[in-house]
Amino acid sequence: MEKIWLTIIGHKRNPLYWPLLLVLWLLSLCYRCGLYWSNLGRWKTVKVGAPVISVGNITIGGSGKTPLVIEIARYFGMKNKKVGIVSLGYGRRSNSKIIGLGAELSQKDSAEIGDEVKMMAECLPDAYFAISASKSLSALAVERKYQPDIILVDDGYQHRCLHRDYNILLIDSSCDLRRQSLFPLGRLREPLGAIKRTDRIIVTNSSSSSRADDFIIWLKERYADKKVIEVEFYNDEIIMKPERISIKDFAGRRIYFFAGVGNFISLRNNLEKYFSKIVAWRQFEDHCSYCPHHISQIKNDIRQHQPEYIVTTHKDYVKIRDLDFGRPICYLDLKLRFDSGEKSFYEDLEIIVNR
Repeated sequence: MEKIWLTIIGHKRNPLYWPLLLVLWLLSLCYRCGLYWSNLGRWKTVKVGAPVISVGNITIGGSGKTPLVIEIARYFGMKNKKVGIVSLGYGRRSNSKIIGLGAELSQKDSAEIGDEVKMMAECLPDAYFAISASKSLSALAVERKYQPDIILVDDGYQHRCLHRDYNILLIDSSCDLRRQSLFPLGRLREPLGAIKRTDRIIVTNSSSSSRADDFIIWLKERYADKKVIEVEFYNDEIIMKPERISIKDFAGRRIYFFAGVGNFISLRNNLEKYFSKIVAWRQFEDHCSYCPHHISQIKNDIRQHQPEYIVTTHKDYVKIRDLDFGRPICYLDLKLRFDSGEKSFYEDLEIIVNR
């Protein structure tokens, strides 16, 4: 369904798609009305004792929220701060409230806690996690049990029921907001006016988009009172448990790559810079559960193209690592680099945390 939706909204100038686009326009109008009435209502805001920092976006799809949460958690962990993390656990099959230390949650199945939480728990064994359908109740739960010095909310920009001390908004520059419509006619979760709620704008993927400079200039002029910085996500190592291998060592290898992420095209374009012999790709929907049909597709690709190695993302790896594909399987070690403003970014966060 995700691929069909992306195909439809990507062909707005093609008359063959206009009947379907009309349906999406009507649904988008209903969605806009729902947002309007929701915003007119009074929010019963939950406030916890620890400072709350939200990381989110206003578009459908990946923009780097979870990797940034991991980066912030690592920073304050090195400052000997107790870090709590609140997440919906998107894609999990269980509705139960789960709370615990990262080292404990990393032993649980991704179907129980969600692929992103599983990934975060493996990266942050000393952080404290709370997962439930309500981020505000999760924040209360993690504070009562662990008394963290800081609570990070993964994908919390639209969760208005929890008081936030600092809002971080990520914007993928490859998805020009000026050319986007409100969901489901486009990728916007909220109208552009929602950007006014943020304290810091972080722009990602600026080097991979030819029109990024123009978009960033517009963003800084339109929201001149907001602090805007740019970050890049990159890969320089491959993790093949228990080894960490330089991505350069895979440059001439026959690689098969698959992933179920929200920014697959950007990721694929980035990998083409490193791997000269990618024999095949396979794109799945974001948070793919990898049912037998998906596994069969992967195995058929492997039989047909005979790669030396199978490469995926960490978020996908936590769901398929125990499967036998007849080839070594490894995942990309995603890292974050600030192009500018890193010092001021963390200085602002430290002011919030140390109040």
